[in-house]
Amino acid sequence: MKFGFICSAGGAPVFSALDILSELNYISKNDIKILVDRDCEAFETAKIRNIDTKKIYWTNKEEFSNKAYEYFLDCEAVLLLYSRLIGEELYSKIPTVNIHPSLLPAFQGSRPLTRAFESKIHFLGTSLHLVDETIDGGNMIGQIIKPIPFNSSFEYIKKISYLEKTYLVLLYIELIKEKMINFNLKEKQVTFLSKVNFNEYSNPALKDENILNLYNDFYRTEQNRTEQNRTEQNRTALIYNLYINLLFNKSQAVA
Repeated sequence: MKFGFICSAGGAPVFSALDILSELNYISKNDIKILVDRDCEAFETAKIRNIDTKKIYWTNKEEFSNKAYEYFLDCEAVLLLYSRLIGEELYSKIPTVNIHPSLLPAFQGSRPLTRAFESKIHFLGTSLHLVDETIDGGNMIGQIIKPIPFNSSFEYIKKISYLEKTYLVLLYIELIKEKMINFNLKEKQVTFLSKVNFNEYSNPALKDENILNLYNDFYRTEQNRTEQNRTEQNRTALIYNLYINLLFNKSQAVA
């Protein structure tokens, strides 16, 4: 069983999810195929990890989608971490889903994180939905949400978004591998074939406790790293301000 991904930047959520699942022998790098449309970090990382990857430079939606379909013929589904629209040449033939960094239907379309940050949101959500001819309007599969501390930086928002995307990559793979979901491409509908769990931040939630526990460990580690970086930045800013004030006071004394 293979899982396809289309990336246009770093693809970090894919590789982080793969690390978690590989540790459990749930899937391996041989179960992953990654397609990019430009020179990007995701392509280089996939090459280093010996993951099946291909680069198809973008010309137009129809041609790219046709070539993507040919590449992903042996995949159960394709997940997009991608900034361009995909054509029916792909999504009408192979189940294609998208991770959008907002709690849809809020902030549909482009620049969702920037718009969310500018709106001073109190919660940041990420959505996994079926791809169709609409812009982020396809059948919903799953959503995750986290509270955002007041006065959080945009860098912090991006970090939370990365962690949420990683969770939804894990969910995408689990739902398909465990045959918990059915895609009706003709009707553009998604149905769940078995009872799914939910919790206070995700619906549906990861069902496999081992995957969930490893994700929680990963989340805490990344959060601690973020807090350490924030503390260091605050300390640096404090020292800088003290230095500027000292220089100012000296100049005042000389005057």
